[in-house]
Amino acid sequence: MQHRRQADGRRSRARSAALLVAALLAATVIAAVPLSVPGRGIAASAPATTSPIPTAEPIVGPPSEATPISSAFWGINIAAAQRFNSADAASVAATPVNYLLYPAGILGEEYNYTSGVLTSDNGTQTLAATSTTQFVASCEQIACHAILQLPAEINRPGTAAFYANYVVHTLDFQPTYWEIGNDPSGWNHFNVTWSDWATEEGGNTTPLPFANLVHAYIAAVLKVDPAAKFLALGAGMGDKNYDKAWVEELAEVDGKELSGIAVHSYIEGGPSVGTDAQLFANLNGFYSLPDQVLADRSYIESACPNCSHLQVFVTEINAAEDGGYANLLPTFAGTLYLAAEIAQGLTLQATNLDWFAYDSHYAGSWSTGVDKWQSQYYLFKDVATQLKTETLPTTIVGPSTLYGAATYNTSGLALLLANVNTTSSVQLNLTSSEFSPTSALTQYLWVNGTPLPVASTLPAGDVPVLPPLSIEVLEGPAVQPSVPYPVEFDENGLPSGSNWSVSVNGTAYRSNSSTLSLSEPNGTFSFSVTPPTGYVAAPAAGSFIVSGGPVLVSIAFNATPTLDFATTFTETGLPAGTQWSVALNNSSSGTTSTSVAFWETNGSYQFTVGEVPGYTPNPGFGSISVDGFAVNVTVNFVPIPDIYVATFSEIGLAFDTVWAVSAGGTTANAYAPFPALVALPDGTFNFTVGTVTGYNATPPSGWVTIAGVGTTVSIMFTAPPTIVANRIYSVQGGVMDSSGSAVPNIGVSLLFRGGTPPVEWLNLTTDSVGRFAASGLNLTGNLSSVSVDSTSYQVAQSSVTWLAPDAVNVTVVLNPLVSRTPPGASGLSSLAWTIIGLAVVAALLNVALIRAALRNRRMARYRVYFAKLPH
Repeated sequence: MQHRRQADGRRSRARSAALLVAALLAATVIAAVPLSVPGRGIAASAPATTSPIPTAEPIVGPPSEATPISSAFWGINIAAAQRFNSADAASVAATPVNYLLYPAGILGEEYNYTSGVLTSDNGTQTLAATSTTQFVASCEQIACHAILQLPAEINRPGTAAFYANYVVHTLDFQPTYWEIGNDPSGWNHFNVTWSDWATEEGGNTTPLPFANLVHAYIAAVLKVDPAAKFLALGAGMGDKNYDKAWVEELAEVDGKELSGIAVHSYIEGGPSVGTDAQLFANLNGFYSLPDQVLADRSYIESACPNCSHLQVFVTEINAAEDGGYANLLPTFAGTLYLAAEIAQGLTLQATNLDWFAYDSHYAGSWSTGVDKWQSQYYLFKDVATQLKTETLPTTIVGPSTLYGAATYNTSGLALLLANVNTTSSVQLNLTSSEFSPTSALTQYLWVNGTPLPVASTLPAGDVPVLPPLSIEVLEGPAVQPSVPYPVEFDENGLPSGSNWSVSVNGTAYRSNSSTLSLSEPNGTFSFSVTPPTGYVAAPAAGSFIVSGGPVLVSIAFNATPTLDFATTFTETGLPAGTQWSVALNNSSSGTTSTSVAFWETNGSYQFTVGEVPGYTPNPGFGSISVDGFAVNVTVNFVPIPDIYVATFSEIGLAFDTVWAVSAGGTTANAYAPFPALVALPDGTFNFTVGTVTGYNATPPSGWVTIAGVGTTVSIMFTAPPTIVANRIYSVQGGVMDSSGSAVPNIGVSLLFRGGTPPVEWLNLTTDSVGRFAASGLNLTGNLSSVSVDSTSYQVAQSSVTWLAPDAVNVTVVLNPLVSRTPPGASGLSSLAWTIIGLAVVAALLNVALIRAALRNRRMARYRVYFAKLPH
């Protein structure tokens, strides 16, 4: 896409406001058995027509040509901005979908994996409805495969590595792929941190810098996740050949490291208010799925001829998002469009199609709220589940408005058909369909105007008619597959042990012996030969026919004369004796010296410098040209500062309370009881705990030191002291010191005043983890003071929290007692202190005796006085 997609995971500068739901058309009822829950819907017969019904013939290849559907074919986007829980995972499991892409669309550029914060294009921050831990738990529940997007617009490879480390090592979850980039041509804040998005525009980027960014991200993530596999780009087709330069640069620069190039398939623009027919016309336009996938495959092949492993992943696909087609998305027309795209994708043998999206406010989603299922969900739940696990070559001869694909397994054949004609039915000639002509078929028919597909039986020999605007799956036994026969390629001219390969119908086979053996069924096959360096093959390409017997193809290899020139790579910056390597022209060489040399003929070559732990090579990759002279390349290795994790753990916050810590210029958010994680290099950094309403933090700030290893800092949150008056049945709590460490086995005295009796003491002792508790009490006053039985601590802070109408929690924080003896003074001896103490006691007793004597004298005067009063 050339712009950013909005609220549901996509941002756009010009979003169509029209999302009107079209009324479903009425249809007549045929007698059939509902495919889903009884009463949900029934099939409709074809409307009457005065003109002859056109005939279409699905021509299907024999079962021997079956090709497994890609394991990644069925996918769905899971938007972090919407909920995705165990019930949602179960809904996905009811479909063939097993690949989940998260956090979906442009949210991949906005999502903080550890805090769950989403930063929108204007800098506004919100909390994701589905956190990373929630997604992982739901994904693992259904044993899904995950494609996780890493934020690339901010251009922070270290951040991507930190998130990868968190997912793989903290959450113990290995995604199938990491995806880097979501439509970089539409970025607004390239190389700008999230905190500055509200005030700073960074623009977008161009193909080559983006390819270099991807290279840096891959290197950073592999350091923490050596098993990682990568996709990159996430771009759509805004114009013809729009993504050509992007795909070619990625293939040329990163082709060896990437598993796939991710693209998006959407319709852009269109009429102000599109009709069904105008929507369906795009199935064959340059916005179509076949046009894009075939074009992107050709871009990859031209830029990286040896990247046969590099696949096209369509990580976002749906009928339309902007312009005049948006109103058709929630209608049956939008669902029918997707059914046709499924048929196209199966025919293309597409690697991956991720539908946008599982749940969002976007009208084309599977769900727009809890249990608010749209018709597109039932396309996957009730139609796609009828398909098999392999595809057969399929060609539809007939009206261009009919799309189809045949799927196969040992249980039989399933033919998916989508008639996008808005007015005409089509009659099916199944002669070349590979169905057994003597067996009845099961027909699953879904016609515009009916809520759900309907199942019925089609007797052997019957001719099915597919109504306009309808989807159908025909299922039944297949004809007997043909037997494969041996095919052998024999070579001569190569030294023993040489590697050579042959591609047959696009599939590569390799050998290091003089023969290469495979098997194929009857049919015509094309082949091409890839010789080793320094040889040419004759023939280099051709075809062969299998017709009921084995086939032998002979290949002759001849050496080509060469004139070689030295190409020398010299390193700087590495410690002496460090192992490093360079790959050039499909050859790799490693050394512990300062130079690596190759001998090459005239031509242009790509090179890649191997990874050295702790260093970044500059350049790490590039190209050279040999033109009659030696070539010298200097590679400078720059040390990479090690990054460690400072873990700030909290005690005392209510569950799911948001809290934050800032350290070293980075702010980390977390939900209690989860810790806040901050990535820091070696050094000492000031940290500050963010304000949490209703709580005091201890310590509120301080210093954290990183010295070659991560560290943990404990933060105690306590509610401000509260004076309460109520009956107290139970008391519980804990004692910690000012560093947040528990204080075990210490006596605690709690003084309650104002009750009945007016003063009550409660004496408790902490256990081995610093906790205390008492129940069966009947205290009616307020907690007046807290003291501890210790000569090493004094109470620094205490707080009271009501847990229930008759229960309180008391938190006590202690500080070490500080000696008041001046530095260097020896202090008084124990004998001196004993004498002083006895003198003080004697003085106090003397005062008490004097006061008693005075009181007795006053009482005597009062008795005399009262005796003189008249009676």
